Amino acid sequence: MQNRRILDMHFREAGAEVHAVVETNSLVTLWSHLRFGHWSSVVPHTFLLLLAERDRLAAIPLTEPDASHLIGVVASDRDPLPPVAHALLNVARDLDIAATIEDLVVGLQRETARADRTSRLPDP
Repeated sequence: MQNRRILDMHFREAGAEVHAVVETNSLVTLWSHLRFGHWSSVVPHTFLLLLAERDRLAAIPLTEPDASHLIGVVASDRDPLPPVAHALLNVARDLDIAATIEDLVVGLQRETARADRTSRLPDP
């Protein structure tokens, strides 16, 4: 699991020691453990976009270390490219996924903050 190796590296750099009890590469399994158990997890902020039920979950941003990793799309070096690979590269070239995800996450954070304020209002 490449993501686990990346996280372990950052935890080591921060001087933190992590003892994983459950490991999975399934988002459904992870969500189930978070939602119905007494668990915590480190996930990318985009994970929050997948959750419809967040009433008993809290998202706490990790601010240090400030880390990010680039991902990419790789296609074989051949001409012509298969049509699906060609179409994917064209879409990826014109897409600003980071900005789109950031906009969605900011909207989700506003929605969550608004819901928190509303739930704290006294009964009339």
